[in-house]
Amino acid sequence: MDDSSDGELVLLDVRTPEEQRVSHLQDARLVDARNPNIGALTIPTGATVVVYCSVGYRSASIIEASEQTGRPNIYNLEGGIFDWANQDRPIYRGVKRTHGVHPFNSVWGLLLRKDLRAKD
Repeated sequence: MDDSSDGELVLLDVRTPEEQRVSHLQDARLVDARNPNIGALTIPTGATVVVYCSVGYRSASIIEASEQTGRPNIYNLEGGIFDWANQDRPIYRGVKRTHGVHPFNSVWGLLLRKDLRAKD
């Protein structure tokens, strides 16, 4: 952690690199869900941290682990990127807006609108 920065928002994407390459939230940082080490990230002390995955399951476990380390202001994006995209909110591939989201697998992908399920 570094300097205090009240009001800053930090987005952490805890999906796989393959999922994140298809689409992500703007300016989100990729974090390995299996080895999250959020304490090693440079996150301003006063920043609000929002963690997300596909539906909220993987990010919930990251939140739980982070809360045990005493990290304040860390939240799970309820419904994950699936719910975000289903509400027609902006998603990106690199720096450009896109329409598709990696469906994770055939079961979890059913929670994502059919027109949003990326093929690649």
